[in-house]
Amino acid sequence: GANLYVVESPSSPPPPSTPPGYLRKINIASGNVTTLAGGGTQSGGTPCSGSNTDNCVDGTGAQVKFNGANGIVYHNGFLYITEFSNNRVRRMNLATGVVDTIAGDGATTSGADNIPGTSTSFHGATGAAVVGNQLYVADFNGHRIRAVSLTAPFTVTAVAGTGTAGHADGPMASARFYNPDHLTTDGYNLFVTEYGGD
Repeated sequence: GANLYVVESPSSPPPPSTPPGYLRKINIASGNVTTLAGGGTQSGGTPCSGSNTDNCVDGTGAQVKFNGANGIVYHNGFLYITEFSNNRVRRMNLATGVVDTIAGDGATTSGADNIPGTSTSFHGATGAAVVGNQLYVADFNGHRIRAVSLTAPFTVTAVAGTGTAGHADGPMASARFYNPDHLTTDGYNLFVTEYGGD
């Protein structure tokens, strides 16, 4: 493609005073960098529902607030953004610039599966990858890989990991991860890096 998309996540000062992050675009051909969303300096956005909402606002441009944006992946005209600190999955419609929340209620826990996206929670959403109509998300402190349907109501399902930190190969339901961090795919397989467990 012609563009790179980057998420920025300031880490200082510590929460709750951490400033909101940004979503930016780099045009590869021209080298020009533009800010698409973030900062939260403009009124008119919609505060995220649920908990952990101080730095979570949906909307467009500078209305938007991100907190701990970590993973980003493009698919079919949308950017999908995982947030470690907000424990949510957000998306931007590149045609309209609108950012909304599709999964996670902000609670700091690895929540239930097989329910609509904003009715469950992630304990630090980090890496992201898309295969078919599924967005795969690393649930960092939940020690699991989960999937978000890209069709409303964005149902979240379990993919791999028991939820107990560790390192074990085998069937997805019994495999164990220690802070899964980043994901990528060749279209058939998911490849996962882990932050913990050495």
